[in-house]
Amino acid sequence: MVSTKVLHCCGSPVSKYYSMISVHYCRQMLAGALDDDTKASFDFTFAVILPGGAWCLITDLDQATIDDADKLSHGEALTALVAGEFDVCVPHMFCWPGYTAYRSLFDLLGVPLVRYPGFIQRAPTARTAGLAHANRSLSGAGLGPTRLPNAARA
Repeated sequence: MVSTKVLHCCGSPVSKYYSMISVHYCRQMLAGALDDDTKASFDFTFAVILPGGAWCLITDLDQATIDDADKLSHGEALTALVAGEFDVCVPHMFCWPGYTAYRSLFDLLGVPLVRYPGFIQRAPTARTAGLAHANRSLSGAGLGPTRLPNAARA
């Protein structure tokens, strides 16, 4: 049986916090994908983007593996990604560059992304979280929902 080559992209070039959350999320996904059928059907590789922008291309997400892996520049990583001939990429990045530039990079490389419909998933912001709270409060008072201006909904 031919395995599908899956690249899981996680980490963050701009935030240690988002990097840690992203890698943890990816580890949790991996923990749920260790059954025999999944292991027989998919060949997982992990691209971990570290704060500062260096890349690691590894086959497991153990912290020791990340720490000991060769740190690649963008150019070196792109060369390795093209040579890897991945069938699909699953993005697990939660920072703004992860939602935009890194996902676009895989589009440019011709590696299809597994993602929700739409160009990007919007991360909750203080404004939208505050709006949700306001809507709950207004609804509880019998008033209608608050609306965002058109520009904010785009």
